[in-house]
Amino acid sequence: MGRNRHPRYQVARFSVFAALLVVAFFAVSSSDVYRVRVGVPYLEWTARTSGSLLKLVGVKVVSTHGHLLFAGAGSINVDRGCDASSACALFAALTLAFPAGGVRKFVAAGAGVALLIALNLVRVASLALAQARTPELFEFLHVDFWQAVFVLFAIALWAAWFPYALRGARPDSGVAA
Repeated sequence: MGRNRHPRYQVARFSVFAALLVVAFFAVSSSDVYRVRVGVPYLEWTARTSGSLLKLVGVKVVSTHGHLLFAGAGSINVDRGCDASSACALFAALTLAFPAGGVRKFVAAGAGVALLIALNLVRVASLALAQARTPELFEFLHVDFWQAVFVLFAIALWAAWFPYALRGARPDSGVAA
């Protein structure tokens, strides 16, 4: 077996490529240009869209400048860290670094990120609802419950994609189908 096809080489290549993608994402997302042009508008969109979800279930809410405001019931701040970017970056990096066929990994990365963003909208809406109706649950939901759900969902999503990816692994990748 050639050096490039050895399983340890393949795992190392996958790991290094995934790590480089994550580092590149965090380097870009730490820049002022990203924060102003992408980060802040995305957080405001998250607040507005989560507010719209709450309105669908009859909750009176106004979103403004990244905040979800409730008449007389307080508010939550949708800020950096409330954007699911870490989970999305990790999922996309693992998916794109895997030696699967070209198009299928880009489709999987896009679909997975979309699902993580959708879950994040539900998360933010549920946290706002908890803050308005049962503030004593807010901290538990914010720190413990939703963190675990996000990690488990991202792992489950990648695990569900993995067998599909194996069927499309490049023949020279050393990954058995």
